[in-house]
Amino acid sequence: MDNRKPISVKMNGKETFIRDHSQPQPKPRPQKDSWTSSFEEQAAAVDKSFNPEDLIEYEKTEHSDEEDWFSQLQSKKKKKPKVPKAVKLFGVAAAAAAIIGITLGFVMLRMFVGIDNDGEVAQGSGAMPAVSSTNNDNKGGQASTTSFSTASLSAFLIQGGVFQSEEQAKATRQSFTDAGYASMLWQNDGSYHVFVGAGATSQDLDTLEAEMIDKGLEIYAGKPWQTEATEVSVTSAEAEWLKGFAEKWQAALSMNQADLSSGISSWEEWLKTAPKDASKQVSALQSVGNTFVKDVKDGASSNNIQVHLLTMWNKYEQIGKE
Repeated sequence: MDNRKPISVKMNGKETFIRDHSQPQPKPRPQKDSWTSSFEEQAAAVDKSFNPEDLIEYEKTEHSDEEDWFSQLQSKKKKKPKVPKAVKLFGVAAAAAAIIGITLGFVMLRMFVGIDNDGEVAQGSGAMPAVSSTNNDNKGGQASTTSFSTASLSAFLIQGGVFQSEEQAKATRQSFTDAGYASMLWQNDGSYHVFVGAGATSQDLDTLEAEMIDKGLEIYAGKPWQTEATEVSVTSAEAEWLKGFAEKWQAALSMNQADLSSGISSWEEWLKTAPKDASKQVSALQSVGNTFVKDVKDGASSNNIQVHLLTMWNKYEQIGKE
């Protein structure tokens, strides 16, 4: 160790030390600016107040917040979109309307088509007609109605003419009346037919045909005529009564005058069972039937009897169409 003391000189009242350059001099410390000093002071303060536990709590808090955010995001993604109430109500209303429409359609189908018909529609001449079950309830005192199938009937006719106007047809009928023969008018497809005789076969008309030709009447004998089975709506009582007509009519058409007279009682019994308060068409059929029975009993001509059968056939075919 160097024990030498430094040399001092007083100048102007101030003591000044003279540096010994023979000795190694310490390196001067660099001057720090104000910004660096402030930074170091702040770092020292942070270093002194740092607590590792605070960092752990911070990390826990940050991690927890991240987990909550992720969970909320996932829950939002999993939620399904809600169907608006208006759409739900519309769907329920549409389904109810469809069910009601199908039910009503089925009921109407049964009413007008006879979906639960127990019998088959009669085919061919003289076949028994079919009657379906009742479709309407008896309400307000009105008779219930049912679906009834008229029978298909056919015959060979003597035709006095066919016209486009009713006036011409009536004039022709008058010419047959003046000659002493009965006739009837049958309107079909816009035409007016004048018929003066009917038989189960064309040979059944030979006698009457010859008489009329001898009197100079213009006729067409042996004309085939047929009506198809038709489903109509009538009361239950009318349907039950009408079931007996087709068979009786076809049998009467094939009978001669004597056989018809002997079996006329079956017609009388049937006519007595006609329903009360029947429709206009059914009542018209009953009225012609009563005249037919009376003329048979009185021994009327074959021409009159055949015209009565033709008129009953026409009334039967008109049932349910007006």
